[in-house]
Amino acid sequence: MLISVLFITLRDLSTRRLSPEVPAMTVTFFTSTLVMLTYLLVGLGTPWVPMPGWTLALTVAAAALVLTSYVSIIQAMRIGEVAFVSPFRYTSLLFALVLGLVLFDEWPEVLTLVGAAIVVASGLFMLYREHKLGRAPVTPEELPEVSTRP
Repeated sequence: MLISVLFITLRDLSTRRLSPEVPAMTVTFFTSTLVMLTYLLVGLGTPWVPMPGWTLALTVAAAALVLTSYVSIIQAMRIGEVAFVSPFRYTSLLFALVLGLVLFDEWPEVLTLVGAAIVVASGLFMLYREHKLGRAPVTPEELPEVSTRP
């Protein structure tokens, strides 16, 4: 999980450094392509079986939701303050825990929960620290121009 957080953070910080002229869909395309290639390489030793229609439909729906969330995250990282946006990202941990329990009747091991707690605590500390430093939120007039082209 910590490696995943490292790569997500790297992507978010890289996104902020990109020119606003680079469309969010371009960043989304390259991000999803790299994820797909990684899983393709990891799965090379696994036998492939055809997916039933229902599973294929769920996979397509999941892909659409992932692409939508990538674009949303990229826009949030470009427009918002990292210290404010990042803690909201950790809600995905809560959703993953609940969905894992409800859909698969699985609960993570203690070390996974400890890792998740460390990640969430660091995000909350960052939000607390920014608040204590008295940094005012950026007003819409102060935001950089961001291309919303797909």
